Amino acid sequence: MVLKKPSYFVVSFILLFGLLFPFSTSTSAAGTASVQKNKNNVEMTSEQYDNLLNLGFTEKQIANMDQEEFARNKDLKGKVVATSKHYLKITEDSKGNSIVKNLDKKTYDTEVAIEKEKIKKERASSKRAKTISLTPTSFATAALANIPNDDSSTSYKTMTTLIIKFSSRQFRVRNHIDWHIMPAIRGTDVSGVTLNSQWLQNPGTQYARQDWTTFDNCSLEKTASAVYTKSSDKWNPGLHGYALRMNLPNDKMVYCGGYSSPQVVDDLSSYMYYDISPVTAATPARADAIGQYFHLKIDLNPSITIGWKTLEFSVSPSYAYSEHIPRTQAVIYNK
Repeated sequence: MVLKKPSYFVVSFILLFGLLFPFSTSTSAAGTASVQKNKNNVEMTSEQYDNLLNLGFTEKQIANMDQEEFARNKDLKGKVVATSKHYLKITEDSKGNSIVKNLDKKTYDTEVAIEKEKIKKERASSKRAKTISLTPTSFATAALANIPNDDSSTSYKTMTTLIIKFSSRQFRVRNHIDWHIMPAIRGTDVSGVTLNSQWLQNPGTQYARQDWTTFDNCSLEKTASAVYTKSSDKWNPGLHGYALRMNLPNDKMVYCGGYSSPQVVDDLSSYMYYDISPVTAATPARADAIGQYFHLKIDLNPSITIGWKTLEFSVSPSYAYSEHIPRTQAVIYNK
């Protein structure tokens, strides 16, 4: 008997259903308390789910949340009081040159949709995915993503910085990075949020997570994740803020039905956060959260150093990194 491969329609429907309905819902015997389960079988009530939204978590982040993170946030009462978001298009080449453009949302969504459609058609119509060679040079891996073979690549990401208010003296800051089209060069990038001089980070409250999707010809789509707790050595504290060294996963080869197939990282979402308090007993009139992101722009992974100044940090060696400008800046006037 010959086993037939599942049709792309069936697979696409299953994947779409999972994206649209990432939670399962049940009702208690009394019929009053609705309990949801996310992808990791973490149970939460509607009230706890709303609490998480009010802490700045997105629906996707809640769907991927593990039990440990849920337990530390489920009963917190906060409110998002400031948000700054940028839509960035980054063009880079193998020599370390890069151009960053800040787009409006409509243009960004349109261009990302066009790029994803190109990738979809390439995978559906070509057998190149079975024969493409992956090398340590990331530009060679970019062919599957339909990047032109001109020694350059274009990626798309959004950066969002938020301030969450617990009280007039207790806040939380967050930085979200969402790569919708992955960069060709990947290694250790740095994400962080700096504060004005009237605020300090609360040690032990820092937390971060990455979630990404991969594609190959055997398993089609897979998901993976990485977590950075307070004990991770990837955190770098400054006088007023935290920076975090995060690794961007690379494409790799996997064995697939007797041949080697590239497993390509399609997209990646990450977020980091920590709580903050005033430096003195006086309540500051204003809180600033400056979101920064440094991307490795050469195909090496050098030892890096993070330096701090007022309202900013820097990454060296500078020849290896480009900062994605403009920075996001969330501001709240305390009342």
